[in-house]
Amino acid sequence: VAFNFTWFYQGIEKFNILALASILTKLIYVSLIFIFVKEKSDLNIYALIVVSMTLLEYVVVIPFLFVSIKGKVEGKINPFIHLKSCMVYFLPTVAVEIYTVVDKTMIGLITKSDFENGYYEYAEKLVKMPLTVITAINAIMESRMAYYYSYNNHADAYNLTIKSANFSFMLSFPMAFGAVAIARTAIPLYLGDGYEKCITLIYILAWLLPIISISNLLGSHYYTPFGKRKTSAIFLTSGALVNIILNSFMIYLWQSIGAAIASIVAELLISVLYVIFARKFLLFKTLLNVSYKYIISSVIMGGSVLALNIFLPTSVWYLILEITIGIIVYSLMLLILRTRFFIDNIKFLFNKISKKRNNNE
Repeated sequence: VAFNFTWFYQGIEKFNILALASILTKLIYVSLIFIFVKEKSDLNIYALIVVSMTLLEYVVVIPFLFVSIKGKVEGKINPFIHLKSCMVYFLPTVAVEIYTVVDKTMIGLITKSDFENGYYEYAEKLVKMPLTVITAINAIMESRMAYYYSYNNHADAYNLTIKSANFSFMLSFPMAFGAVAIARTAIPLYLGDGYEKCITLIYILAWLLPIISISNLLGSHYYTPFGKRKTSAIFLTSGALVNIILNSFMIYLWQSIGAAIASIVAELLISVLYVIFARKFLLFKTLLNVSYKYIISSVIMGGSVLALNIFLPTSVWYLILEITIGIIVYSLMLLILRTRFFIDNIKFLFNKISKKRNNNE
């Protein structure tokens, strides 16, 4: 971590350097795993590869620092003056990590069942995988928002937030409805027999996608760049406490399903607080105006896929067919509803392809 200068590149918005470094090290990582990790006894080798590749990802970008930074440090270096400010970032991160892990810990302690932990672990992983796409765009925009705020450019900050909201909602709502629609087909294929309870868990946990996308959007576009991280920390800590309290009796009543409900309530609380206290920057009504076409399209798409799900047998090919039809129906609905953000980006994509084709000719 001492060699981790990725924050610098994030600050100057040079994400292409970080992306290339990440792709390079991941390719090397996968290659080394296949070459050297063969048996259970290779655990230490695996651990060494993980640490080495993490270090390599940090070190490989350091030479670019010398191109970007010139001159010498003047005056005394005192990093400890930032310690108090860092705690505002550190404490909520700890709170989130605790209540992310505590779900599984409490399931184990209360139910005494490895099966219940397994159901919850797999269902949560499957649901949260698509979140990386949504949270990645918000992380990229955070630096630009901080730039706008530093120059009091609230108009551009607001417009960028609306664009990011469109992107987040365009992905999170269909992903949630789609996960619910294909769960009955996907779980037996992906996890095999005995994991039927994961289907019910996905029906509940899928709604984390739009809920977290709202809190992540406002956190990266308002609370952090606008210097309101302390307020954000209070909301995150409150959500963590609510999650732990609800887990204590909901897991007792409904096992892993209780933990899933507690997670939904805790994340919903955080998002509601984020929206209420950001109303001077972004109204709830604005979020509704941005999201309603995506919700309508997602409902129709989800209903179409569910209808197919009832009649089609469980098969990889039928699952691919369901996903394909879902994408087509959702895209058509966005076109029918004249969703400006979607149409503009489709036009941009086609224009870019057309220009590239013309240049090649």
